[in-house]
Amino acid sequence: MTAAVVLAAQFWSFVDQGKWLEARALFADGFRADWPQTEEEVLGADRYIEVNRELLRGAKCILLEATGVEDWAFTRVLIVKGERTLWAVSTWAARDGKLTEAVEYFPDPKHPKYEAH
Repeated sequence: MTAAVVLAAQFWSFVDQGKWLEARALFADGFRADWPQTEEEVLGADRYIEVNRELLRGAKCILLEATGVEDWAFTRVLIVKGERTLWAVSTWAARDGKLTEAVEYFPDPKHPKYEAH
């Protein structure tokens, strides 16, 4: 496993456990996250942790997949918060042992349009 994969997987583990200080330690200060679906940018590691703490407090985060190469990682996570279930599909970059950026998508579960493909 690459360092980026280990860091990204550790992030989701810490979020699942509510270990926000430990999660923050995984990020470079200048971290940035892009959320293309909502056209939002989250700038700075402290702000990213703050936003996630607000949105994911009490959620169960189940890491389904973590893979990557060199300084890049990809994670797929199932998030369950109360009655709501959603996915987080993220690409991560890491340098010098810290996460430096992420691009995250949150697709909504849909019923298939066709019974057979």
